[in-house]
Amino acid sequence: KTIAIDVATGATRVFTIGHRNPQGLVVTAGGTVWLTEHAARGGDELNLLVEGQNYGYPAVSYGTSYDGMTWPSNPAQGRHEGFAKPINVWMPSVGISQVVALEKGGFPYWQGDLIVASMAMEHLYRVRIEEGRAIYTEPMRLDHRARDLIEAKDGSLVLKTDDDFLIYLTNVSAGSAAAAALPPVERG
Repeated sequence: KTIAIDVATGATRVFTIGHRNPQGLVVTAGGTVWLTEHAARGGDELNLLVEGQNYGYPAVSYGTSYDGMTWPSNPAQGRHEGFAKPINVWMPSVGISQVVALEKGGFPYWQGDLIVASMAMEHLYRVRIEEGRAIYTEPMRLDHRARDLIEAKDGSLVLKTDDDFLIYLTNVSAGSAAAAALPPVERG
C-alpha cells in the first residue's frame, strides 16, 4: 500500500493498495502521483496513483510466478480485470527503480515526460504520457544499474548507479558548437 502523510499535522491515511514492491515515487507540481513497482517475473509497472484505488496485487499481475508461466490467483491470465490498470508494463521485467517527471525545463523537448530508471536492463526509459496513457517508451542505454534518479534544480538529471557512479545528464542543444563536435551516437 501507499500511505499519504500530512507533514504539517503528522496525520496519515492509506492512499492506495495492491502494490507488490514499489520502487520509485514522484509527485508532480500539479499533484499527479506516479509509482513504479517490481512484478514477480515479467510485468514491472508504471502506475498513475489515484486515491482509494486497488492496483491488484496479490490477486492479479501481468507477470508470472517464479515457478510457472501463470499468475496462480489471476482468473484471467494476462489480464488485470477488476483493478486499476498500470499505465505501462515492461515485458520482460527491466528491474524498475526510480521515476522522475521532467518539469524544470532542462530538456525542453521532453518537458512533462517521465524518466524511469532500470537496474536489470541498465537503461533509462523516457515515457511520453498523453491523455492518461503511455504513448511510447524510449529506451536509452546506460550500461549501469540505475538505482536512483533525480531532476536537479537546473533541470539536469543526476543518476546514482549500483557501482557507485554519479552520472549527470544535461541537454546539449543540437545547434550548439559542443553538440556539433560530438559524434552522432553520443549526441543522441
